[in-house]
Amino acid sequence: MTTFVKDQVSSLWNSHLTEIGRWVEKATQDTESPTPGYVHHELAKYTHQSLEESRMLEALLMKKLETNAPRVKLKALKCVKFVVEKGHPSFGTDFKTPGRIEAIQNCLQYHGPPDPILGDSLYRSVRDEAGQVMTMLFRQQPADGGAVVETAGIE
Repeated sequence: MTTFVKDQVSSLWNSHLTEIGRWVEKATQDTESPTPGYVHHELAKYTHQSLEESRMLEALLMKKLETNAPRVKLKALKCVKFVVEKGHPSFGTDFKTPGRIEAIQNCLQYHGPPDPILGDSLYRSVRDEAGQVMTMLFRQQPADGGAVVETAGIE
């Protein structure tokens, strides 16, 4: 492959990655307004396109879970929950790895200084959403369409 072609491919790939990043930024803005539903659907689409895009989405959402802004954490958890439910099954499987589970477990104990107006409600919402994500990650749907089976991993 020539240098020109390699540069073109690299440029296209980088622009596509920044496209995923823009969607993640739009989904996790530190504002009071909820994330529009179509944004969640766009994020879930990336998990069906390729494993690389799915992993990039995971990495970007993980970075958002590491922030100290409660609204950003909450919106990132909502994205994870939606994509686990609607995205490619490998996204949920990959999110069960130790580093990713630790990030969600940390959200289960998330606290901070109370907001003058909202008090502890944002932190409580983050903890509740993290619990829902953990439950969703460790619930398995059997291939035969039978009952949902809970698996170990939730404390």
